Amino acid sequence: MKSKVKQQREPSLDNASTGTPKLRKKPRPKKMTGLALEVETEQGSRPASLGDVTPASRPSSPAPLNKYHTTNHQTRQTQLEHIAEIASIQARRPFTKTAKATKDVQAKAKRLMWEMQVFWKKNEKEERDLHKREQKEAMDCLKIEEEKREAARQARKLEFLISQTELYSHFIGSKLKSEWNLFRIKF
Repeated sequence: MKSKVKQQREPSLDNASTGTPKLRKKPRPKKMTGLALEVETEQGSRPASLGDVTPASRPSSPAPLNKYHTTNHQTRQTQLEHIAEIASIQARRPFTKTAKATKDVQAKAKRLMWEMQVFWKKNEKEERDLHKREQKEAMDCLKIEEEKREAARQARKLEFLISQTELYSHFIGSKLKSEWNLFRIKF
């Protein structure tokens, strides 16, 4: 007798956290080979009341059991290989370079290069402007100093001329006085 009760797997690490048990897959129909057909007919003729606990779907001879065991083992191996391959791909995913990532890196590099060129052009322009401003301020200071020196020189010249004029006028005045006094004495 076949029962329709679903069998559950032992909880694995993945489904233990979610709490939902995974169900076993239903067995596929067996291929009928000459040996399996004989075993099927032999089991069907045997009464179930003789203490046979083997379900009717499984043959009782060791050869087909070994076959089930090897196919089950092969299936598990292929599933494990498949899972290992997927896990390997997922583990390598952050380090793999895709075309999009390469394009992004190239675009970022171009943008950074352009930003650096803009920065250095701006920086050089600021340095040139600062240098020109400093030169202009230095020239203005030199002009102011030169104007002050020139004004001082002109003042000294004027002072000299005034002093010379005073000396000359004093000399002339004293000479005229003396001459006037002589002229007055004569007349």
